[in-house]
Amino acid sequence: MQQLGWCEIEVVDDDLGRSAAGTVTRAGFERMVAEVCLGKVGAVAAREVSRFARNSREWQQLIEVCRVVDTVLIDQETVYTPKSCKTWLALEMAVAVASGSACLDKFVVPAAGLVLLYAAEDSESALRLRLESLAQHHGIPLACLDIRIITADSLRVPRQNSVRL
Repeated sequence: MQQLGWCEIEVVDDDLGRSAAGTVTRAGFERMVAEVCLGKVGAVAAREVSRFARNSREWQQLIEVCRVVDTVLIDQETVYTPKSCKTWLALEMAVAVASGSACLDKFVVPAAGLVLLYAAEDSESALRLRLESLAQHHGIPLACLDIRIITADSLRVPRQNSVRL
């Protein structure tokens, strides 16, 4: 984090060793989200973005809060700058359709089906990392889902202000 320019770093490890599954209260996660909501946090970092939240609804809420208060999410691969969350929502829908599970833990998907994603702004590896985290929240290995990503570098939309690690 210091290499990326942050000098004030707080490690939140209150929940270390506690499973994110079930209804176990995670004081550290709740405190972190509260601090983000108050605009006191510039970045939230974890080894894997899938470690931020216990389910896709929590994850989507964290992304939305980060978008509103302009907080970035960081993992080993990328610095994510949530803007409108269109990509995350599209990936959440892709995992739900491919798995036949509820989208955003609310909207029923009647049966699993093939999903084709076009990577216009993000690299295939960045999309796969995000898909892995969402699939993990659904409790399904990404390898079990029929999601295909197509790319066309000549059609890729350049991203402004993106940072790659």
